[in-house]
Amino acid sequence: MTLTRFLRQYIYFPLGGSRKGKLRTYINIMVIFLVSGLWHGANWTYILWGLVHGLAQSLNRMFDRQWRQLHGAFQWMATFLFVNLAWVIFRSESISQAKEFIKKLVWFGNMQLSPGFIESFKMVELPLVLQNHRIMTVMLMYGLALHLVMNTKNMSEVNLRPTLLRGLGTVVLLVWSVISLAGISTFIYFQF
Repeated sequence: MTLTRFLRQYIYFPLGGSRKGKLRTYINIMVIFLVSGLWHGANWTYILWGLVHGLAQSLNRMFDRQWRQLHGAFQWMATFLFVNLAWVIFRSESISQAKEFIKKLVWFGNMQLSPGFIESFKMVELPLVLQNHRIMTVMLMYGLALHLVMNTKNMSEVNLRPTLLRGLGTVVLLVWSVISLAGISTFIYFQF
């Protein structure tokens, strides 16, 4: 059983879900995300993370018609920025640390980058030719990813038909993923 299914089945539905009016639905959403934050830990950052997500979900539901009228690229960018800023809250040791990091991130003021962070952009798995052109390569990869996200259909919208090109793409991504595993990555729940 996943956390999402547990929260939906045993908390959201018993609270009335979305069957008891709009205000009650928004309150139920806030409760679900608060519980989700508490499930991750008894730190104020997790609680704030849950509340911020609950607020975002409620606002998204409240202004769904207006949200759908916005351009898809703007929707994608806004969601991406929100989720990444919320991860700052999640991963911080305190709310003041999250606030300070976000402040430095927004104002770009006196931000010191750790050598480990800079090291993570070396892209050692790519050919040597591309290593000498990192900025262009990263921009090209982000542009390609944005293009794919904005111009491909969801799996529920289209049935996947295997082709030689899709198979080749899958193999390339698999090989790249396996080669990338050689790096050290910290398990997200390491200190729980």
